[in-house]
Amino acid sequence: MIIALITSYGDRGYLDAMLSWLYTSKQVDAIEILKQDQPLGCAAARKQLIEMATAKYGYDHYYLILDDDCRFDYRSQIRRAASHIDTEPDIGIVSFPLSGILGHGYIEALIVKHAYLTNGALYQAGVIYTPGEHYDSGDICIQSYLAGYRNVVTREAIIWHDVNPGNSVREQLKYMAKQSGNTNIYERYKDYIERYDPPYWVTLNDKAQQLHNLNNAIINGTSNNRNIQ
Repeated sequence: MIIALITSYGDRGYLDAMLSWLYTSKQVDAIEILKQDQPLGCAAARKQLIEMATAKYGYDHYYLILDDDCRFDYRSQIRRAASHIDTEPDIGIVSFPLSGILGHGYIEALIVKHAYLTNGALYQAGVIYTPGEHYDSGDICIQSYLAGYRNVVTREAIIWHDVNPGNSVREQLKYMAKQSGNTNIYERYKDYIERYDPPYWVTLNDKAQQLHNLNNAIINGTSNNRNIQ
């Protein structure tokens, strides 16, 4: 199954169209929404929703992580993106580019951003969003890598995401001093970081690569391929 997880606060004008497309396109099998009366912050809201969803559905599924500011079209082939994990179960995160020309395969990267599909096995391994983290994508991507998973950007599907800072809830929280703009990534992962240029430029050291390789060998030695119908 592919379960769409949407965190929502206020009305940014996208949610109704998002839900209509997701329900009619048959690109997902279930949708869960966390509507916030008061903004929790992106990482805390996603953590809460993931914990609720995995308690309901379990870990043997794929979770599509969305904010309430996305748009879809014929290029939003979510099931095609899921096929990357079907054939290579050590892929933890499949990111969707905002635009471009469709192709084949994927590009591997440490840090991937925007809307993405996550392998439920990540959460079973203890990977989860860090509450209070402003740049949540960087944090969870590092966790995924250290747990032995690979992060990729698909060439086979597109999901548009509103990246205008003026429409960003996280930027509003930062402006209202309700959430720090600091990443704290270096402090959390300093044993594994060779170089860090906030917010997203991260080079990991040999210790991180050794841990990744060890855990990756375990994943590939014990995982079975799963097929999304």
